[in-house]
Amino acid sequence: MPKNIIIDNGSYHIKYGDASGEKPVHAQNCVIRTNDRRVLLGEALDPGTKIINDYSGIHFRRPIEHGQLTQWSVEKQIWDNSFAEEYFTDDWLKDSNLIYCETPFTLTLFQNLTDEVLFEEYDISNLYRCSSGSLMPWLSQNNAQYNDFQLVIDSGFDSTWVIPMIYGLPYWKGVRKMPIAGRFLNSYLREIISFRHYDVTDEMVLVNNIKEKACYVTSDYEASLKKVEKQRKNRNLNDAGEISINYVLPDYKTTNIGYTVTDDKLAKMQKQDTVQSLKLYDERFAIPELLFHPELSGVHKAGIITTIKDSLKHVPALIRPLLTANMVVIGGTFNLSGFKERLAQELKKEIPIDDEIIIHDFDQSKDLSEIGWYAGKQLFAKNGFEKVCVSREEYQELGAEYTQEKFGYKLP
Repeated sequence: MPKNIIIDNGSYHIKYGDASGEKPVHAQNCVIRTNDRRVLLGEALDPGTKIINDYSGIHFRRPIEHGQLTQWSVEKQIWDNSFAEEYFTDDWLKDSNLIYCETPFTLTLFQNLTDEVLFEEYDISNLYRCSSGSLMPWLSQNNAQYNDFQLVIDSGFDSTWVIPMIYGLPYWKGVRKMPIAGRFLNSYLREIISFRHYDVTDEMVLVNNIKEKACYVTSDYEASLKKVEKQRKNRNLNDAGEISINYVLPDYKTTNIGYTVTDDKLAKMQKQDTVQSLKLYDERFAIPELLFHPELSGVHKAGIITTIKDSLKHVPALIRPLLTANMVVIGGTFNLSGFKERLAQELKKEIPIDDEIIIHDFDQSKDLSEIGWYAGKQLFAKNGFEKVCVSREEYQELGAEYTQEKFGYKLP
């Protein structure tokens, strides 16, 4: 019997695994060059491997650029190594049923190349190619086959997508992209820390870890700025810990990526040893604020609320309340504390007063970058895969035009 496999090929992490498993495996989707000029696969970034001791000066090469998989020669190396290491076989995908997740609006040329690699290089048996967001209706919270109406917001590493789903299919006319996501936040955080504290221009791994461990989305940006101002004037305020945090920088002996500590713990550490740390104040919430107001960084792009409003404007008016009452947020950037709550708060100011804003939670994973994988698992479980897949025989007989007709985006 063919294996049921799901690969969510994200630009930062690949989430993959057999649908019979409990959770997906993560693999860094990149090739790196270290400071000592070694060329390694992204898995070497895992501190547990102990392959790299110094994370400074690392250069990244990612096969996915601006959401498009442009370098299959690199991607294939990453896949082959990751799959063989996890499943101890080089032909894990052979004769499998595969759900492959890519970004919405992938260019036809790259989609055709992906189909060719999957069917001819990996010899899969059946394929369903889609975006992870378009799988979300299958992750319904009741016994329904799928949710009829959903507004999916997918904020990952490269960009943020707003995808209206109507009767289980993307309403392509309303799909919108915002080029502000995890990568942009990392770049701006790197500039801010380099300007205010230490030069971290070549410390992309460190900066990403600071963002994940220290940053959050505030419910009131202006009020939080006032708290920071008060704290800087009076360092002895009792509520200081709510705003500021200390990030201990790596010393490459006890830690290679650093960690956060409170003021009291840092004081004890400094008595015992020399510790280099950052004192982060408004950086913690000012960086994620760019998701709502990119102009704060000098980049004049639409924020996430404007992008959602533009998407809803291109959806039939009768359906808009159904979409806002059935919202789903996925993607690694939504792991930032407070993001989902702030999104609902800001949307309530913009939509008609009679419309509801409901953002659904799912119990499958605390890591929102994995939700698309779990939705693919439900597509298999509810026997939806057989109705939408393309077989190897169909591909060989009808060619790339047939898979493009089945899986490609369709604009009016």
